[in-house]
Amino acid sequence: MEEKEKLLKKSKEIFSLVSCMYCYYSGPYKIETVCILLCNAWELMLKAYIIGKKGKEGIVYKNKQNKGRTIGLNECISKVFTNKHDILRKHLESVIRYRNSVVHYTVDSFDLSLYSKIEYCIVNFKAKMCELHNVNMSDMIVNQANEEILKNDVDLYKYSKKSLCREINNVLKSLGIEFKIDSQTFELFDRVYGIKENKEYCLISNVNNRPSYRYSSRVLNFIVGLIQKNPNNIKEVLKNKIKK
Repeated sequence: MEEKEKLLKKSKEIFSLVSCMYCYYSGPYKIETVCILLCNAWELMLKAYIIGKKGKEGIVYKNKQNKGRTIGLNECISKVFTNKHDILRKHLESVIRYRNSVVHYTVDSFDLSLYSKIEYCIVNFKAKMCELHNVNMSDMIVNQANEEILKNDVDLYKYSKKSLCREINNVLKSLGIEFKIDSQTFELFDRVYGIKENKEYCLISNVNNRPSYRYSSRVLNFIVGLIQKNPNNIKEVLKNKIKK
């Protein structure tokens, strides 16, 4: 078996553990373990891609000090995802920073926004496996998580509309995008894409005989992705879709 195929095989095996652990495991050190394994899976997958393009020398340091050592995940990301403002690259870098902190020391606090970034990196692993290697990961990914476990452990629907808009704006700011979403703009997204009707995006409950809406990190990533494609004209695009 060639080096590239070995790396891909190992990457898929590791990612299958990530998927199952993220969806079903509810014990201690869940997020720490998911981050460590997820970074490992991404690194091997990207190294396989670089080898396919440049040969094994593409993943080996060229300076004398590191002679013989292979590059790390950060270097792989910069070689493959050359746009430093790309949302996937940004989210991967956030996961790497957390991975590094838990590997080398204990971390008492946890930034809740990392949940959405981890999920984004998990979902996009499948997409990049298909795009970069023509590998279908459908059989190795748990598509429907146990929602009760996720609600208790990860707080799947953790955002109100106000906090969702605030977190979207935080992500956009980190990406260098000046656009800001508000309640009215969010309603445009809802009218066009049926966000409140999508169970992956929204949980509807009854409070005092009135509907109450909570939103998941999936809709955060979905909206950020749409804005990133067309930040200057996104409102006009949505309004035109509604008119049609």
